[in-house]
Amino acid sequence: MRRKGRKDYMLRFWLLLLLVFAGTVGLYFLPEKIDTFEIKKVDMLSDLRIGDTVSIDLDSMGNAADNFIAQRAKKIKQLSPTDSVLQEEVEVAKRDSIYNKVKETRTDSSTQPFEDFSSSHRGLGRFFGALKRSKSLNRPVRIAVLGDSFIEGDIFTCDLRKSLQSIYGGGGVGWVPITSEVAGFRRTVKHTFSGWNTHNMLHQRGRYTASGYYFTPKEHNATVRYLLPGDSSKINTASLVSIYYTADKNVPAKLSINGASEEIELPVSSSVNDYKWNGSKCKSAKLTIYQPEGVSLLGMSLEQQHGVTVDNFSLRGNSGLILSKLDLDYSKRLNTLRPYDLVILQYGLNVANAKQSDYSSYVKQMSKVIAHVKACFPSADILIMGVSDRGVKTAEGFETMKTIYNFISAQQRIARDNGLVFWNTFLAMGGSGSMARLVMQGKAAKDYTHVGFPGGRIVANAFMKAFNFEKAYYDAI
Repeated sequence: MRRKGRKDYMLRFWLLLLLVFAGTVGLYFLPEKIDTFEIKKVDMLSDLRIGDTVSIDLDSMGNAADNFIAQRAKKIKQLSPTDSVLQEEVEVAKRDSIYNKVKETRTDSSTQPFEDFSSSHRGLGRFFGALKRSKSLNRPVRIAVLGDSFIEGDIFTCDLRKSLQSIYGGGGVGWVPITSEVAGFRRTVKHTFSGWNTHNMLHQRGRYTASGYYFTPKEHNATVRYLLPGDSSKINTASLVSIYYTADKNVPAKLSINGASEEIELPVSSSVNDYKWNGSKCKSAKLTIYQPEGVSLLGMSLEQQHGVTVDNFSLRGNSGLILSKLDLDYSKRLNTLRPYDLVILQYGLNVANAKQSDYSSYVKQMSKVIAHVKACFPSADILIMGVSDRGVKTAEGFETMKTIYNFISAQQRIARDNGLVFWNTFLAMGGSGSMARLVMQGKAAKDYTHVGFPGGRIVANAFMKAFNFEKAYYDAI
């Protein structure tokens, strides 16, 4: 018999328990991302859920370029001797044959080569041509790597830059932003700043170039300082420091190189302009803008006047589609001041997701983006860097997200439709389960999506293997 006046809370307890359970299960239905903030999936029923099956054809994914070459050879055989395009097609067939012979002499079977979908089998001809003429170019051979958070903080690009500069010369770090939310994370330059407004093309309207940023002073004496780490060896110094800007009026400023200051003036310019310092063994550069009105800075660069420069243009949360908004006039003007020979597009982490297997819409949209990028960088070859592995939690542990394969096939389709070169990052880093293995080795983040600097070095080394293989082909032709 219940005591008089004592309340029974059991019903409330069970209702509260049911509410908590329903709320926890409901977390599964949250979106993958809110703005640029990614939400990790919570699945209380993962042990009971039967995973979706996806048809995976690894052979066709890895041999897409070989199939493309075979189809081209078949087409040539069907041409009439009087066909007006026969001679050109025969020349392409010769290059295909040389490529296959180079491939047969490959000693390292682990190399994941570039897949050239250009009609001429010279998809990187301008870039390798520039490398061959590097001593007479009177400028560095430049590579722009446009990507998302996968390369943030100079991951991957720092090791790619170091490898190329050790072979072809050059130094410095290339392009550097005025402000950066990962300045403390980046190892290749010590970067401090104060007094700036940051404009990001994902969030604000404006006239943007490759980096996706521009910067305006918000107070008098806005400053930015860069310090190249390490010793005073050639590879860790710059001989050319450039400031890229637009200005409504002449802008007084101070530029300090290795602590020695000089009063300068940035001349009025309605389009993108640059101010250059030439010298030797620059280890540190500091810029102070005296007035906050009428000037926008796109960024600066610290490089050598020869060799190879690799610019890191990372923009967190970028799917690649926003590149269609690059200002054409500004971009072409920047490319005149700072010519690029190769543009690498590294995107996908903000597109591929476990619930989507059809990326045909992305293929169509990216084809329009590619056309715009070509217009912005008219002198550059373009290479699409495939999405990396991405791990998701299953009942058996962390495994490759199944729809990654669908997305890689979509990226290959983009390259094929637009006659570009493709590199399969996923296969190069080890294929299925590679991200989980890198996490276990401490070389990738525990979000099973991003590599760390050690993982980035692995990807860069794999890229260099593909680069050397492709160079052997271009040397042969």
